Amino acid sequence: MTPLGKMLSIFVFLLSLVWAWLTVNTFVSRTNWKAEAEKYHKAATETSTGVDAILREVEAERQATKSKLLAAERDRDAAVASVATLRKEVDELKVNIDAKLAAAAAANPEVNKENIRQKELQTEVGDLTGSLKSAQDRVVLLTKDTSAAKILQEQAQREADAERQRAATLEGQLRTTDDQLKEAQTRLKAGVGEGVAVRPSPPEGFRGTVKAVSSSGEFVEITPGGNAGLRENTKLRVIREKPPTFLGHLIVRSEINPDSAACQFVPAARPRNKPLSADDLPKPGDLVRPDNR
Repeated sequence: MTPLGKMLSIFVFLLSLVWAWLTVNTFVSRTNWKAEAEKYHKAATETSTGVDAILREVEAERQATKSKLLAAERDRDAAVASVATLRKEVDELKVNIDAKLAAAAAANPEVNKENIRQKELQTEVGDLTGSLKSAQDRVVLLTKDTSAAKILQEQAQREADAERQRAATLEGQLRTTDDQLKEAQTRLKAGVGEGVAVRPSPPEGFRGTVKAVSSSGEFVEITPGGNAGLRENTKLRVIREKPPTFLGHLIVRSEINPDSAACQFVPAARPRNKPLSADDLPKPGDLVRPDNR
């Protein structure tokens, strides 16, 4: 073998080693999108189950707190009624005392007896005043219990709102991971690596219509939009139903709303000597279908 042949053999051998290293490095450092998606699916499912259990516990605590609140309010109303009754009895006793004093002044022989009766009535008034104070203290305690029950109910509601927010956050992460998985699968099918733009596939079974067209015919608004799964750079076909005519393609732009999306119109191929006419441009009501070619 000539020296040149030997050098070429060594060069080819070195290139094969570099290629083998690149292949092994790519295989080891790749991202397993399916495993990531399954992990997020599992986390979302567990979180949803936990949120449901917490919501049930919160609802049970709320019902129990509501029952305690109603019972406390009934006790408070009963205590208020009892206080009103005691006050009425005190007023009646005061009236009786005044009447007895007046009668004692009118009949001197009976003054001593009435004095004794007055002392007894004063004692009863003191007892009723003590009962009135106890009832008032009970009303204050019941009012505090009612306030504490309301605070517990508000705290349980805040915890439930926090769990709902956490579930919504995990759901958003799951949707992001699903989109990344779909993009990775699309790249794998297309045979391109990361960093290379890949056109998203149209939503399966997509059916839309033209909603509005710019004066130049270059930009078109279609419906539905993001709710139907449209993504930026998706390629669609626009068709006129009567007579059946393929007008061209629509490329979805970044202005995507839940029920509409902005697109750029690309006319169908035509002879150079045949310019576009108004009938060759999309019109409201034209059909929009996926372009799976």
